Amino acid sequence: MNYQFVYFLLFSFFSFNLLGQSIKLKDKESFIIYFDEQDSLDAIEGIWSLNVINTLYDKHGKVVGQSLDEVLSEWAIMREDKIRFKVCDIGEPGKNASKFYAYFEKTSIDELYTYTCKFKNPSWVANANVILNDGVTLEYEYFVSDLEMKTISKSQYKEDLKLHWRFIWIKKYPASNF
Repeated sequence: MNYQFVYFLLFSFFSFNLLGQSIKLKDKESFIIYFDEQDSLDAIEGIWSLNVINTLYDKHGKVVGQSLDEVLSEWAIMREDKIRFKVCDIGEPGKNASKFYAYFEKTSIDELYTYTCKFKNPSWVANANVILNDGVTLEYEYFVSDLEMKTISKSQYKEDLKLHWRFIWIKKYPASNF
């Protein structure tokens, strides 16, 4: 048996694992480095700020309240596989990490993606079609589940009210080329 070959394989394995461990994408600076090192990026990849328009409707569809959360948080979107892009929280460490898992997927149409968000507690899934406008804004919307409404509203929950979230993401990094 060729022990040099075995040692080479073991060294390569441990070196690869150590390198993999040292690259932890969790803050804005590490994502900037990651995006800068990529040969090519999909238009959706990068660092984004999130804005949310919250609209409350009564049972007749009439708007009874609306608010805007500007620059609510910062997120990185990075390629997970050939068509899927993972949403990574780069705001307050751990604040949103355990609440949900979200990703975008490419469609056959440029600048059109799908969005899936799997919330953990309470457990529910939101899906939406997403439009990427000129590589600088992402827009989509959906109604919040009744389970989430109960969690948000607590003792003030009313069955005949529906909450609608409209999301507008603004790309911060890297710059889009027009």
